Amino acid sequence: LIRIMKYGLASMVMGAVVWGISTQIGGLFEGGLAENIGGIFILVIAGVGCYLLLTFMTGAVRTQELKSLLKRK
Repeated sequence: LIRIMKYGLASMVMGAVVWGISTQIGGLFEGGLAENIGGIFILVIAGVGCYLLLTFMTGAVRTQELKSLLKRK
């Protein structure tokens, strides 16, 4: 249950970060296709990076578990 709460915290903070960034780069979504793709790329990278960082910081994901998942069998 604690682990689920840590994932929830990470997702809420990620949402706030993505929302905050989107308010700052809102002008990118008023341009052409290249600007739209660039804006979405920025939001996705920021969201993924923030979520991964927070899951490691809160201890929701342990590095040993990640190593075992990535290990070839």
